[in-house]
Amino acid sequence: MRLIYFLLIIVLALGACKSDRKKDNIDQVAGGLKSKMKYAHNFLLLQKNTGSELAVINALNEIPDTTFYQLNSDSEKLKSWNVIPNNCKRVVALSAPHAAMLEALGLQNRIVGISNRSYFFSSAIQKGVDSGAIAELGFGQSINKELLISLKPDLMIISGDQNVLDSYPFIIEKNIALLTINAWMENHPLGRAEWIKAFGMAFNQREKADSIFVTIEKEYDALKSRLKELHNSGPDVMINAPYKGTWFVAGGKSYMSQLIKDAGGHYLWHEDRKTGALPLDFESVYATALDADVWLNPGSMSSLNLMRETDERYVNFKAFKEHRVYNNTARVNEFGGNDYFESGLIYPNEVLADLAYIFHPEKLPGHQLKYFKRLK
Repeated sequence: MRLIYFLLIIVLALGACKSDRKKDNIDQVAGGLKSKMKYAHNFLLLQKNTGSELAVINALNEIPDTTFYQLNSDSEKLKSWNVIPNNCKRVVALSAPHAAMLEALGLQNRIVGISNRSYFFSSAIQKGVDSGAIAELGFGQSINKELLISLKPDLMIISGDQNVLDSYPFIIEKNIALLTINAWMENHPLGRAEWIKAFGMAFNQREKADSIFVTIEKEYDALKSRLKELHNSGPDVMINAPYKGTWFVAGGKSYMSQLIKDAGGHYLWHEDRKTGALPLDFESVYATALDADVWLNPGSMSSLNLMRETDERYVNFKAFKEHRVYNNTARVNEFGGNDYFESGLIYPNEVLADLAYIFHPEKLPGHQLKYFKRLK
């Protein structure tokens, strides 16, 4: 499980590592009337004479490319892997955030397959696995092809880019709709949450999805405004912990850096210009963060004693000495599923509230931490 948490943290820290190369490439998507998103840069809606299309942009390539999905088609003639049927009743959602998006829209009962229950926090998913209503399939090259096909899904949702489609040629051959979701590439917290609109488009729930996002945005912006005078001037903040000799911290233009700033914290690497993770050695972090006021997300650490046993040098950090170490593991189920990496993607307003309370408890009296817990 330590490896799982480390990889999840690195994925979130990486964000859209090459997004700077395609900042405006969404304008290059040809054809139709474009409907841009307010914060998300990696998808948009196209209205054409032939109907609505969802354009998903892959920002990882040197020259970004785009996959087009025709939405809500009733025509058997158009049956293809990139045509989303009008009323998907049986859905395979390999990633926990995708299941969380469906659950937010009240569509969790349509999920018939996932990758592995250890990645999912949702009680609905766990109950579905227990009852046999939801199958565990694995993912990538090790996915259980026979079991997947036997589920007869209308749609399979995956994370990745166009290249990931190469892992599922049997799906394409069967003309099962295959939708790639790149929410993890967005560098703004509200950009990741805005992907719920893509789910709304795909499942004929656009009005509901828009309403959910508006609420999230209002709450996020209201709290951000209350803390505006504290942006980058609050407590010094360090993050993560070393793994196999390398300490990955989020770049200054990353998702995590934005969250810390909006919550009124001073992220110690905020001046860095990268959107992805910065691989540092222990000594570099030690020199920069020894006097940090707050330490967030120290890997799989569950207590200060465990941190001390793992590396005696941790006790020298000010945040450790003052017991201001917080991990995003407050909501972890018996299988290891962590809700921070699940619903936390959709509700950055609640993550922001947690961080604001950690940095400035006087601003949110009575707030109960949801995703974070203080290590003792």
